[in-house]
Amino acid sequence: MCDVKEAEALALFDAIAWTISLELQDIIFETDSLTVVKAITSKNADHTEFGSIISGCRTLLDGHPSFKIQHVRRQANMVAHTLARNAIAYANPFIMIETPEILCNFISYDCEENV
Repeated sequence: MCDVKEAEALALFDAIAWTISLELQDIIFETDSLTVVKAITSKNADHTEFGSIISGCRTLLDGHPSFKIQHVRRQANMVAHTLARNAIAYANPFIMIETPEILCNFISYDCEENV
């Protein structure tokens, strides 16, 4: 078990590593965890487990300068929030091929909010 900020940092680390494995470029990673964004952009050393995860994220990002991290308010990112809230219902990781119906309205809303 880990605390929330460690879980958020691990999720970001995994997303960055996965994107690298797919050889993608010019990616913007969005998170509603301001703590994670501030830790990544900070130059302060953190010798905790959280700091170790953040250091790993920085290392991956340093090798891919076209990748960016940005904070978004949870209210402005209902798709990600809904996915995260519902993810605990699944025992194993999986990839969605089609957009679930429940997310279609949130996708439209998020697009309007971020324009």
